[in-house]
Amino acid sequence: MGGFHDYDVLQSIEKYDSVLDSWITLLVKLPVPLAKMGAAATDGARQVVILGGMNATYSRQRTLWMFDLRSLKFQ
Repeated sequence: MGGFHDYDVLQSIEKYDSVLDSWITLLVKLPVPLAKMGAAATDGARQVVILGGMNATYSRQRTLWMFDLRSLKFQ
């Protein structure tokens, strides 16, 4: 999720397909470009928490995002 490419902070989310041995860019994107953030799965709630990091202007973020895997939406 997110990260850097050259000097750009990314908003994309990718997954690795071990059968195809390649990275696949998902249609879902982060709500804002982020790099150096933390992420954790919640216990049984089918949600992913993303917090902190830095934005496209390299400013520190103090935001927490919750991604619901059922609705595919961020809160």
